[in-house]
Amino acid sequence: MKRVEESFIFRAPFTASEIEIAITDSVANIEEDLDFIATHGYDEFSRQRAAAVAKITAESQVQQEAARKAKENLGTSFNGTPRDYQIFMLEKAKEESVICHLGTGMGKTLISIMLIKDFLSRKIQNKFHILFLVPSVALAVQHTDTLRANLPCMVETACHNRSNSHEARADIADAEVVVATHGAALDLLRHHPDVLSMSKVKLMIMDECHYATSNHNYATILNKFYHTLPREHRPRVLGLTASPLINVALKTTEAQLQSMLARFENLMDAKLYGFPTEESEARISGGIIPIVNIKVAEESVISYNSASDEYDLSTAFPSWENLNLHKSRAKELERLKRLCTEVGLCATAAYTEKLFNEVNRNEFDKETQVQYEKLKLFLADSVRKLKDTIVCLKSSGHDGHTTKMRILENLLTDEVQPGPSHSAPVGVCFCEERITVLALYAYFNERRLADAEDSEGALLNGLNSGVTSPTSSSDSLSGRFDGEESDDSMDGRFDDAEGDYSLPLMLDELPIESRLRATRKVRVRPDFAVRHATQIFKYLARNHRMSHQNNSQHEKDWMHRTKRIREVISKLRRRETNVLFATSVVEEGVDVEACSFIVSFDGLKTIKSYIQMKGRARMKHAKFFVFSDESKTATKSISLHDAQLMERFIHQFIITNERKTVLDRLPSMPCHTSSCFDCEEEEALHEEEYTTTMGIVDLSSSKSLLNRFALSVPSDPSTRTSKDANTLHMPMYTNNKLLLPSHIPPHQREVELPSLFLSQNKKRKHALLALAACVRLHKLGLLNERLLPLSDIDMKELLLEKALIDLPLVEKVPCPISRAVDVHIYRINQSGYIFGQHEVDFRSRGRSLALFSTEPIHGNIPSVSFTHRELGQVDCSLDYCQVTTVDDTQWQSLTLFHTILFNVRWRRKRKASTVLCFDESHFCDKPFPCYVVGCLQNDNIIDWPQIQRLICHYLSLPEAKQDVVQHGQEEIHFPTVWSPTYAPNASYIVYGPAGKTCQECFPTREYSSYQDYYATKYHVDVDPLGQMFSARRMFDFPQSFSCQQGLSDSAPKEDVIVEISQELCTEGEIIDPFIMLHLVMLPQILYYIDRHLTAMSFTKHCMHNFKNLGKILSQMSISSVLEALTAKSCAIDETYDRLEWLGDGVLKLVQTDALLKLPWTSCLHEGYLSMLRSGMFF
Repeated sequence: MKRVEESFIFRAPFTASEIEIAITDSVANIEEDLDFIATHGYDEFSRQRAAAVAKITAESQVQQEAARKAKENLGTSFNGTPRDYQIFMLEKAKEESVICHLGTGMGKTLISIMLIKDFLSRKIQNKFHILFLVPSVALAVQHTDTLRANLPCMVETACHNRSNSHEARADIADAEVVVATHGAALDLLRHHPDVLSMSKVKLMIMDECHYATSNHNYATILNKFYHTLPREHRPRVLGLTASPLINVALKTTEAQLQSMLARFENLMDAKLYGFPTEESEARISGGIIPIVNIKVAEESVISYNSASDEYDLSTAFPSWENLNLHKSRAKELERLKRLCTEVGLCATAAYTEKLFNEVNRNEFDKETQVQYEKLKLFLADSVRKLKDTIVCLKSSGHDGHTTKMRILENLLTDEVQPGPSHSAPVGVCFCEERITVLALYAYFNERRLADAEDSEGALLNGLNSGVTSPTSSSDSLSGRFDGEESDDSMDGRFDDAEGDYSLPLMLDELPIESRLRATRKVRVRPDFAVRHATQIFKYLARNHRMSHQNNSQHEKDWMHRTKRIREVISKLRRRETNVLFATSVVEEGVDVEACSFIVSFDGLKTIKSYIQMKGRARMKHAKFFVFSDESKTATKSISLHDAQLMERFIHQFIITNERKTVLDRLPSMPCHTSSCFDCEEEEALHEEEYTTTMGIVDLSSSKSLLNRFALSVPSDPSTRTSKDANTLHMPMYTNNKLLLPSHIPPHQREVELPSLFLSQNKKRKHALLALAACVRLHKLGLLNERLLPLSDIDMKELLLEKALIDLPLVEKVPCPISRAVDVHIYRINQSGYIFGQHEVDFRSRGRSLALFSTEPIHGNIPSVSFTHRELGQVDCSLDYCQVTTVDDTQWQSLTLFHTILFNVRWRRKRKASTVLCFDESHFCDKPFPCYVVGCLQNDNIIDWPQIQRLICHYLSLPEAKQDVVQHGQEEIHFPTVWSPTYAPNASYIVYGPAGKTCQECFPTREYSSYQDYYATKYHVDVDPLGQMFSARRMFDFPQSFSCQQGLSDSAPKEDVIVEISQELCTEGEIIDPFIMLHLVMLPQILYYIDRHLTAMSFTKHCMHNFKNLGKILSQMSISSVLEALTAKSCAIDETYDRLEWLGDGVLKLVQTDALLKLPWTSCLHEGYLSMLRSGMFF
């Protein structure tokens, strides 16, 4: 007999009737073989049997080869060989669209990865997408990580916060595989077809595809974008689900199931495959799928009777009726009161205490500060009364829990048993409401911290008592308390050093009572996962914090925070936490391989929840517990028994139903294109959608798009702080009319529903009105071609297209490139008392720096004074000298000289190996001519020898510069510029030998000698007999622009002469101290000149193009024009307070008046007008 592998569970065990049929078939086969032998002889039977065996062997080899190739296709991230049923599903998906119906944990993701690799290996010329749709962000994150680990391609995620930016959409457009939530995918398909288009999708995988019903976004994507394509252009579909039929009741008949399944397959445009029953259906290249069993958890019902509770715990929660709290708080506090009857007083008190520390004032609904303070006092009083009630109840033998809570605590105590770090049990407790999840988390987290303190106290008390247990050992304790972890760190982490959790050996010395006190604790390390924890109360996010309390609280201690699902699941997998309290956010698809038990705290609501919840338990011998309240007969919950019957009924229907029907495909519908109608709004209502070249909106998305438009209007933030103020900017619906926001012109503001649609229900009429409003907003230019609200980019494009189209361009001055040119020379005069003394010391002999301009500088640039902390006041002016012609070689020398000056000037600031290069094209964007800085002699002749010497020295090797200082004393001309080798960014002006050697005493007592100074501070050795030279530190190079009209109050800093070692120095990049002196204020001088040239060019431009403005500007001084043009952020000493009326008053009034008179701005909100006006000033 062929041995059937049972390593994976695939279907339910054989029934007695099936076994009887198998025996009957076997007997018939044996009788058939005996008849064949009697007729044809045994030799013929043996020959045919050998041929059949050979054929089966060949088929088996083919099957093994297919499995081997599939395994190679997975790469290194998946281990093991794909199972036969996975290969079967893969081969079917290669041939046609398939709905893969497999149980949780049976490798549906693995099938999708193999199929994606198959599509990626196909030679498709045009770029295409593989779209992986998921129902939640948690699944999007999980699948993205899995696909990136197993696919050699670019995988990107599209979810609510990952596809909003232009950069994110660009990444999505470039990706081969896009993992998207249904909402994000629908938004991209509607408004960004250039990023994601169904016509470019070759494979569409839909995880949890059972959602493709009714009004879910899955169904919208299929109906609006998939079925509208011609059949030959539709992508291949792979649906993944463990529960294909979810809306099933006990009274559902097989015919109804047949109809539901047919509709599901029609919408998915795919065939359902799950449990093969015939060998002919189960063959893959001649191989047969072995029948295997479905792995199931041990399921149990935990019954309790909430009516049997001895005390009515809801009465313990104080009343708030007479406190005059805000009306929005009544519903929130009512939930707290219900929490008492649900989980008891202890958990409610723990959560209320957290709530007291984190709740904030509800400014949106205009909750006053007095009402907020009353709420805080009420919560504080509630915590105190709850705790007092708990103490009173405990004195009478009651623990303050409800029966349901008591059972849960005991259950977790039993299930969460400590063990090795790789096998310690972890579980998930599902609750229906978010507040229940947070209350359970607050209670068990508080217990964890308290139990750790009690364990430590019991241990210390037992040891201090001096009483030891005779011949007692830790083995005498009950098994549940053996090996428990000592949670001294109180951080919920495991100690992986030894691999288990044993108590200290000192416990053996304790009496049994102390030992039990130190060990019998609820070892629950909790975590929670809910959607929008900050929305349970208004407000709970830290950015809305109004109270001054707990400002130093760390983010990790803030309970009502948005948590990353990836971090929560990772902690559970690493066993940093062992119980996860969650809502349905992790119910579907999220893999927790280590999960060993599941608790459904609020019972079962749907068959889908039952299948998905128990599917989270992946460990061998996992357990599934369902709480059932016997006192609640009229409830929407379904019993575990009924859920099991429905699941078995559905599975049996799918297994045994042999359908040979052809799917009634939805007819191919041509894609809608934008066209002109006499009444486009009414046409859109008939079509139930409106399309443009780049977007689409239909009835399912019209209301959300309209609200999105209303909320996107750039209004004052104060209008969004209250509900009443916000309502004025939102669309208002009446029975058959829609009133658009108030900034829309009156004749365009009202949208009325045609009489043909008045018989629709209220919900549909509102959707139709919103659709007509979207059409109108698009025609008014308030929605762009993507049918999205106008963005900053849209407004700038509108401004460039319409507002600035007729503005004259500024005339640019051409730059000389590789040709002889006439240059106008302007001497840069710098003078001052201290500045002049240094010029004499540095032997300037009348030399100076100068501007070499390709065009004459028109107008008079006034003198300016700067104040330097070492040079004092420095007066600067620009004097015209002459015009001369330079050839291409000379011009290149001047530009190189200019480049060297600025690289040396900014060397200490930049501290980078890269250097500045002179770029003539930089001046092409400026309205004044190109210029460079050169050097003049005292007779206004270009100092070409000095320019060439500086260039040659700058380009010489560092070794040559150092050799000149250390060995070529005859070549040293003083004063000169040196740089220490231990501090190359520092420069010193050296005057000559100091008459000292390195072994002589240092000026201060901190060091014994110069030699000791260099060895201690810079870790360099010098020759004791080496010479020291007198020098001063290079002048400070200011980095900001500050012009002074007079002397500074502070006295200049005096020169400080120091001694430096000749052995540790090299020549500076510029050795002439005269050049370095004139470089100190050069950037400030050039900036001052640039500002004046810009102001003069602006005045000239206005005189040619704007007569009135140019006339006014020409009558103003250049300093006044500069003051009006210079940005406030510029660090100059001029004040802008007196110009506020000019900028905000006159100019804005003129621009506003111009914008309001334009016909295309009549529908724009004032926020958009402000954006346009701001753009006109750039």
